[in-house]
Amino acid sequence: MKQNNELSDMNERLRTMFGFISNDLWNPANEILHKSFGLLNQKGLNQNTVNDIENEIYKSAIEINQLINDILNLSTVMNDKFKLNSSAFNLHDLGSVLENRFDVFAEKLGIEIEINFSSDVVWGDFERIDQVLSNLILNTFKFTKKGGKVMVVNEVKSSNIVIHVKENGG
Repeated sequence: MKQNNELSDMNERLRTMFGFISNDLWNPANEILHKSFGLLNQKGLNQNTVNDIENEIYKSAIEINQLINDILNLSTVMNDKFKLNSSAFNLHDLGSVLENRFDVFAEKLGIEIEINFSSDVVWGDFERIDQVLSNLILNTFKFTKKGGKVMVVNEVKSSNIVIHVKENGG
């Protein structure tokens, strides 16, 4: 009886989770379809409008890619195959990787991005920290208007490193 209740609870949680996932994937996919259809069927659009539509399509495609990566990571965790690969790394190197990844995208969106990390050496899973910060930066881009600025900085508090992802709204 207890096992049946646990299975029923698990099924309900899975149904809820897949409902959220479906909705989260449907929204950006629908945005891509709607914007690309409009772009293909409109004649005489000025270049600024075309650029804005292209940016929205690109943002939605990034969002779908991010969701798919999150689902793949969830699958890895659920199958007990998730492993952290901790090692020492320089925060400044992480900042350089993030800056190289997002500079062109930020410029295309008309957003300034500033990543300023110290040269502290830390212990952690570089790939996972990079993934989390990339997700935070992408989410921040969604809410930053053209002309805005996204800042990613670190500070040392006691023996911890705290990373802030902020935006000025634009």
